[in-house]
Amino acid sequence: MANLRAYIAYEEDQNYAEKGPVTRSKELYADYGFSTTLARYCLDQYRGLVLTMEEEMVEPNKWIDPKIEEEPLVVHETMRCSTPGVDYKSHLDLSSKKLTGLIYLSPRKGNGTMFHGKDNNINTIDTWEVNTGYIFKPNKFSYHSYINEQLKNRYVYMFNLYVDKKNEKNGPRKEMEVTQSFDIFENSVDKIIPI
Repeated sequence: MANLRAYIAYEEDQNYAEKGPVTRSKELYADYGFSTTLARYCLDQYRGLVLTMEEEMVEPNKWIDPKIEEEPLVVHETMRCSTPGVDYKSHLDLSSKKLTGLIYLSPRKGNGTMFHGKDNNINTIDTWEVNTGYIFKPNKFSYHSYINEQLKNRYVYMFNLYVDKKNEKNGPRKEMEVTQSFDIFENSVDKIIPI
């Protein structure tokens, strides 16, 4: 996280000529040359994570991945900056995304993600705390949005696991078989900047 904050400082020093609220994304793998062990772990342990999430659901089977055998092939990581006033409307993630994770980076206080549920009404607002976040499985009920009501830029780290058969996304690709164990991924792909 400290390394990502160094990139935040770099991004804050840039003079972007912007008009109005905007969200910028920097790809960790393509733009900064590294990937996190967290994202790689989630990619390699996808099936075990999904099955564990299913066990924790109040209404199991309702949220089950209809194509669980269609494993994610690539992890795509970004650091996103939303300037003051950005209102990212309620939406569902693309069907090619199998898992989404987000960690709040800066500022100290901010507006967390709003989850709207199946009726697209706000059910939960995730509390913004630096170095905390969430992981969810995109599905037909996972409407979510956010608003940056602060006077500062909003920075988050986000990863998505994609079923990317056409190799359109940058990021580390799946190289090993998924196991049911939850062993920490020891051979980190992150050789440049550990996170």
